[in-house]
Amino acid sequence: MILCECGEFIEDHTFDDYTKSSASPSTRTIGHENCDLIFIAN
Repeated sequence: MILCECGEFIEDHTFDDYTKSSASPSTRTIGHENCDLIFIAN
């Protein structure tokens, strides 16, 4: 379970996206639907 900076746990309210980065051309990210904050997924 991830605690977002907005103070909510982001259990089911997420979206997946892929972002270009220096490490990889398609780095997987997870976003919080309520505040649109993006997290890098491992």
